Parts: sequence; structure tokens; C-alpha cells
Amino acid sequence: YIVMIPIIILSVSVLLYGLLLSLEQRRREIAIHRVIGGGPNSLLRMVLSELGVVALAAWVAGYALALLAVPLVLNAVGFMQFRPGEYDVSPSLGLLATLATLIVTVGLALLFGRSRTRDFLELEISEGVQRVVVKPQPRYWLHWLLFGIGLIALTDSYIQSLVSDGRLTDDWERGIISNPVLNGIFAVLGPFLLWIGGALVLARLGAAAPWLVQRLLGKTAVLRDIGRGLRGSGSAEGVGKLALIMLLTLSIVTMASIQGYTGMAVDERTASLNAGADLKVDFQQPVDHATALATVSAALDGTGVAVEDVRLVAVPLISTHPAEDEYSVYQTLVILDDNRDVIRWDRQTFGGDPDTTLDKLAAGGFSYGELLQFSVGGESQLVLNLTGASGNPQTAVGNSGQHEWHPGLDTGTTTSAIFIGETSFRALVGDAAADGWHDTTWFIELGAQGDGDAQRAIARTLVFDGSVSRVTSWEEEHSEVERNGGLVFGTLGLLTLQFAVATIAAVASSFVFLSLVLTQRKRELAILQAIGASEWQVGRLVLFEILSITIVSTLLGGVLGVGISYSFNGMFNLFGIIFQSFGGAGTPVDRTLVWPWGELLIIGLTVLSVVILALTWTTARATRADLARILKGE
Repeated sequence: YIVMIPIIILSVSVLLYGLLLSLEQRRREIAIHRVIGGGPNSLLRMVLSELGVVALAAWVAGYALALLAVPLVLNAVGFMQFRPGEYDVSPSLGLLATLATLIVTVGLALLFGRSRTRDFLELEISEGVQRVVVKPQPRYWLHWLLFGIGLIALTDSYIQSLVSDGRLTDDWERGIISNPVLNGIFAVLGPFLLWIGGALVLARLGAAAPWLVQRLLGKTAVLRDIGRGLRGSGSAEGVGKLALIMLLTLSIVTMASIQGYTGMAVDERTASLNAGADLKVDFQQPVDHATALATVSAALDGTGVAVEDVRLVAVPLISTHPAEDEYSVYQTLVILDDNRDVIRWDRQTFGGDPDTTLDKLAAGGFSYGELLQFSVGGESQLVLNLTGASGNPQTAVGNSGQHEWHPGLDTGTTTSAIFIGETSFRALVGDAAADGWHDTTWFIELGAQGDGDAQRAIARTLVFDGSVSRVTSWEEEHSEVERNGGLVFGTLGLLTLQFAVATIAAVASSFVFLSLVLTQRKRELAILQAIGASEWQVGRLVLFEILSITIVSTLLGGVLGVGISYSFNGMFNLFGIIFQSFGGAGTPVDRTLVWPWGELLIIGLTVLSVVILALTWTTARATRADLARILKGE
């Protein structure tokens, strides 16, 4: 429901503003009908019958498209990625739900049309036929209030994201709103208030883009001969609504793409957290490297994976204690030198570049889990002794920071353990014990040929080996989490739908709204031509005015989309923690935002191209029309 709310608000906004502009064109027509004897009731029925037919046809088409889109949404395994699932979904709505959507959609159009038409009928005939209409001032204070509350929620969510990335201390973990009740309210309502209030406030800046262009370029040769036309433009109301719709649509496009790609990254991290490598093989008894390699090699026949491409690594677990305190025992996991080439490391593992921390561990460092941050985190160096060993072997290790988890290992173990490198491990157990280490769990890298099919084939063969107790494949874990991980089943499909609907709305509304606005401006453009302006000058005037609004609104919509992405991320992360907790995950993966700038640039250029086409077509029609008929109002 939360993911669908922006689509509902966007649809209602496009519907209302489209009706507003289209009905505004009927104001003069209604006044003329009144002059020739048309009664109020007959005129009202005329407008409502037209609206009813169009709204009903649009609802039927939208209902059919929605039913066709449901299987596609449920088959989404990633953002804009689809694969048929195991369930055959036959989409349908109950009678009450169908009637509710029909009443809301068609009823809203009829109610708005009835209210607007009654306003037209209450006007004096002279007011109905005039070209300029005085509109009441909107409640700008309310717009700024919504925007301000949304900015507070954005700031709070952004600070919490900095804490998750390790760029701020845990003192800021609750953000700027420490009260849990207020924090929850701002987390849920903040994104919507930021989106609606931000669009209303920033739309004024988008509508003022022609003035900004004139201030910047008004004295140049580009705009010198059309500057007076820009100053006297009468399309502020229409293009203001165009700026608002583009801000709403493009902000949703930005948010949906960012959260969609972020959701896919969360799924990949979750699969890495569960599997750790291409394959994780658990043996019945501890085995050495040679035995593990022989077992895996026997399962490679027919998979295309060569034995020489296979690499195996274990994560030895030993017990150590500080030299000065033999009663404080640490579970110590060893990151061997070959570990970095086998394990699927992630930035969230160490809160930064994993290669940097792995280099520190290899050079004699240690990292500590969350449960040890108070007892070990404050130590710059530790002298570790191997617990229960004769001869009291020890090694000195330097503090390399905190780790979050180790791919493929139980998070309950890693949060209460320390990591050390192979050099420190050999100093504690000796080279002979390190080279002949036996372990029950081995991680396998299959090389370039180890794709999903190869992983599944090898895993199916290994499970029938009597020495193997369990095999975990990264591809199978990823396929599982695509359906059941992230937030909840179908979320990525809804984000894909949100992205597609908002993109189509941006493209369609830019064309439709421009056609309506420029149709209303025919008389103004005809007057400019009548007093000597050429078609090229009129075309450039419209081009600079509308393109400036489009470009500025597109950029502002992208900025607003980035803001609501941060705001929604706090909400999505909260629900992700809840769902992953019910799913049994000990440490949920953080939702670190992914920024698909290439896709967003393509969408922006697409919208701009459609606007240019709409401008070319509508401006050509306006400038080539019969000036005498337009000026007479025919």
C-alpha cells in the first residue's frame, strides 16, 4: 500500500490538472451558449455527459491494462527484470473492489467537472468570454509547512544513513528526532509531505524559469528580439501546472529507479550473506584442503568448469585471549590470504572498501564484532594468546575497526568474534597446523565458467556425496531471495510499475498539457505576428519559454526524487528489518542507496525530446493558422 500511494496521488493530480485545463477551454463556450439561450441544466448535462463517457472509457482501458500488468508485476525478480514464477496468477477483483475503483475514478471526474461547470455558470457572461481570469491565491504557507516538515524527516533519515555507512558515530543513531513516537510519525508521513510540499514549492521555481532565462540571456543576441514577448507572456497559470506535473512525475521516476536498483543490491547482499561464495559446502567431518578439492572436483563433470579454475578456502575458528587476561576468551575467525579471491565481499562487511581492511588484517590487524565494541573497540593493539596451547604462543595485532558480518557465516558468531589475518594465525598455531588445517565448512570459487547452471549442477551432485551434509549455492540463494527477500514479495514489481507509470505520465502529460497551453495562447501568438513578429521569432519565444520550464522542472524533479529516496529509505529499511526478522535473519542487510544516473539521464532526455516534438507541432499549427479568424475569436 505504501509503494502504491505515490502512484495514486500522481494519477489523481494528473486527472485533476488535466480536467482543470481542458474545462477551462469550455468556459468561453459555455458563456456563448448562454448568450444564445442555453439553460444552466442543459449546459451542465452536456459537460457531464461528455466527461462521463470519456472517464468511463478511460477507466475500462485502465482496468484492462491493470489486470494484464498484474502477472508481469508478480514475475518481477528485479527492477525492470522479469522471470516467470512458480505460481500461475489469475488476476481478478471482487465486485465491491471493482465498483469502488469505478466510483472513485469516474465519480471524481464528474464531481470536479460539475463543480467547475457550476462556477462557469455563475460567472457573468462578460467574465465568461474574457481571456484573462483572476484566480485566488493558493495557500503558500501550507505548501511551505508541508515542505518544512518533509525536510525535517529527510534530514533525520539522511543522518541515520550516515550512521549506517559509518560516517557518523552511533551517538546520532536516532537522528535528530530522539522521541520514538515522533520518529515513527516522521518516518511514515515525512516522505509524502516532502514529495507533495516540495513539488508545490519547487513548481513555482519551475514556472519562473522563463524569467530566470531572461535575466541570464535577455541582453544577448539569442533573446534580444523576443525579450518583450517573454516579459508579457500570459501562460503562467498553464505552464505552472505543467511544471508541477513534471515535478511530480520525474520525482517518482527518480525515486522508483533508485529504490528499485537498491532493492536488487539488497537481494544480492542477502544472497552473499547466506552463501558467501559460488558454493558453500558443509562436510560431515572436518576435512583438509586436498580432500575438499577432490570432493568438489568429482562433481565437475559436464559442467564446463575446469579443476584448475576451482579455488577453495576455509575460515578457521580458534579461541584466543589477551595476554594480560586469560579469562576473557575471544572467538577468533581467520581471514586467510586466499579468502579475498573466493569470498563475495561487500562494502557493508567492514563499513567501507573491503580491500583496505583485508590488507590491514593481512598485515597483522584485527577487527571486532558489534558485541565486542566496548571491550575491544577501544584498544589500539592486542597481544593475543592461543587458548589451551602449550608454549604460550602469542601475536600482537593492531585495531583495524569494526566488522558487520562475514559472507556465508552465522551472524550470531561474527558479531561476537574478532577477525585476524593469516600471518597472525600462523604465529599462533604454526605453519604445519595452518597448512594442514581441517574444517567442516569450505567456500568454493568456480571461476569464469561457474555460472548459475554450473552452480546448480555441481550442488545437485554434491548433495548425494555421503561426506557432504549440506551445499549452498549463491545462485539458488539469490533466486530464493528474489521472491521472498528484500521487503516483501512483489515490491520490486510495484516499483517497476511505479517507474513505468510515472515515465509514461511524464511523457504523455508533457505532450497533452503543452497542446492545451499553446492552444490557449493562439490569440496571444497571433497578436505578436500581427504587430510584426516573424514565425521564427514566435517559435523561438515559445521554445525558450517552455524548454526553460521543462529543463528546470526536470532538474528539480530529479533533486526532489533524490530527497524522497532518502526519506523513503528509512521507511523501507524499517520494514526490511521487520520482514527479515520474521524470516530468521540475524542481522538484516542495510539498504545503501544505489544511484542509476545513466537511466535517469535517458528518461530526462526522452521527456525533453517529447516536449520538443510537441512544441514543434503545436507552435507550427498556431503560427500557420488564419490570423484574422484567431483575432476575431473564431
